[in-house]
Amino acid sequence: MIQGLVLLCLLAAGAAQAYPLIDEIMPDPSAVPDRRGEWFELYNPGPLPVDLDGWLLRDLDSDRHVIRGSLVILPGQAVVLAREGDPARNGGLTPDYIYGADLILANGADELLLVDPGGAVVDQVIYDTGFPFARGVSMVLTDPTLDNALAASWRAATTFYNGVDRGTPGTTPFAPVALRTPAPQPVPAPPTWLLALPVLCLLARRRRDCGLIPHHDAPLAPVHRPALHPRQTPQPLHFLHHPHFHAGHRRGGDRPHHRPLGDERLRDGTARTH
Repeated sequence: MIQGLVLLCLLAAGAAQAYPLIDEIMPDPSAVPDRRGEWFELYNPGPLPVDLDGWLLRDLDSDRHVIRGSLVILPGQAVVLAREGDPARNGGLTPDYIYGADLILANGADELLLVDPGGAVVDQVIYDTGFPFARGVSMVLTDPTLDNALAASWRAATTFYNGVDRGTPGTTPFAPVALRTPAPQPVPAPPTWLLALPVLCLLARRRRDCGLIPHHDAPLAPVHRPALHPRQTPQPLHFLHHPHFHAGHRRGGDRPHHRPLGDERLRDGTARTH
């Protein structure tokens, strides 16, 4: 039973935790060369902070980069990861993390994978020219609940962030987590008989026949004894009323004189047998 409860708690914790996802990509900037101006954004749709220290960024070829150092994404917030950290060189960005030349975003078709420290692929986007990005225009995920592996889940950015390139680095367009939390489901009403159970038990308790709570002060049931046979009925001590018994005591405490045992008769008229 304890193991079942532990498993249930683990499943509940896993259901409550949501992992980061890729929600914006700029593969082809125009204000600066690609080697300085590429970037992408990760969004946390869950209710808990996520630290990306030790997570892996990669594609399906040879690009690899392990995030070193704490990189926390708060609930409902996003972080920007870029090739270049200097805003004067990267097109005016202020990124949260620099991955350098380890990861390159192709302008035609490429892949971007986010892998947790255990080796599980948490999110991936395999894009091509059918996705809504262009030179100087990033692509933005329309809604975090959509499948970001589909081109239809994305849209082209329309906001300028440096006067030349369009994108929303570090500014998530999604509603806060609290507004997107599903409304609590109503608790099913208990059956009618369960609602009436306390009243029934209260009535039964007054009669001392409710089996839910023992009553130690309840009266004991009467003991039924079998009736005695007429010949087994206890008889009075007749000799106490015999005149010789009292006479013996008056003569000085001699033993009382009563009828011989052979003369004694039973109540039914038969002689006692010795």
